[in-house]
Amino acid sequence: MASTGSQNILSAAGLSKSYGSNKINFPELAFESGEKYLVYGKSGVGKSTLIKILSGILLPDHGDLKIKGENLLKKSESERDAFRGKYMGLAFQNFEFISSLNAIENLKLAAKASGLTFDKNRVLDLSQRLSIQDKLNQSPYSMSFGEQQRLNFLRAIQHQPDLVFADEPTAFLDDDSAHDLIEVLNELTRASNSTLVVVSHDQRLKQEFIHKIAL
Repeated sequence: MASTGSQNILSAAGLSKSYGSNKINFPELAFESGEKYLVYGKSGVGKSTLIKILSGILLPDHGDLKIKGENLLKKSESERDAFRGKYMGLAFQNFEFISSLNAIENLKLAAKASGLTFDKNRVLDLSQRLSIQDKLNQSPYSMSFGEQQRLNFLRAIQHQPDLVFADEPTAFLDDDSAHDLIEVLNELTRASNSTLVVVSHDQRLKQEFIHKIAL
């Protein structure tokens, strides 16, 4: 369940990651509960690396990272996995649905993998607000790209996480579809007071966010 209040839910300082001779230094970050943030920059500047570090999937070479007051970098891999499953929702570019399962079965599996209870009523409500309620018994790969994108976000927010990370959510979408998707994401994360962090190279999104961080 997402927290309430305007305290910092995430703070990071001195984060860096090297790939061979290429060292990426990230800016200091302070995300408040319930706010919406856009992290933007050109391809290759480290946006995907940053989102993996902030979600505890990848460890930085240096720096400090606290989420909900806990030092994520001091946790073991299994502890980070459990923390991420409970408090975060991730919507990456690669949807990685299980093709042998229909949409709602994919959602159930995601909840089970995170050690969470599957809330069918919430999923049905969210699917209606995302306009995919009539697709839940279909294979995700029989859905259009836009519908798969919305299912991807439903999977990320079904458990009302404190933090929602979305990696390039508007890639391949036209202007109207991109605007509509961000509107829906804002609405749904606002309803649960989740902090939304969108990472993108899409310059169109700059007008959709008050809080913007350039890489």
